[in-house]
Amino acid sequence: MDAAQLATPVVSSLRNGRSRGAGLREQARAARAALTAHARADQFVTGQLLQVDLTTGLAQMVNSSSRPKQPVHGQSHPQANA
Repeated sequence: MDAAQLATPVVSSLRNGRSRGAGLREQARAARAALTAHARADQFVTGQLLQVDLTTGLAQMVNSSSRPKQPVHGQSHPQANA
């Protein structure tokens, strides 16, 4: 499956989650599940989900990747699991 085809189930899962009122973490988990179901082992997606409250201007962000955490320069950096 090429990148454009792989994007389709991932984006669809995000849209479905958003229409159901799912939070950012739940949407990220659904996108990862869709990717896992359709991707080869050598394919991955990294993305950011952002939700902005238009009345307060506050934003929430989830940085999500389908790859396991990788050490950077020999050190492990903590990240939120989405």
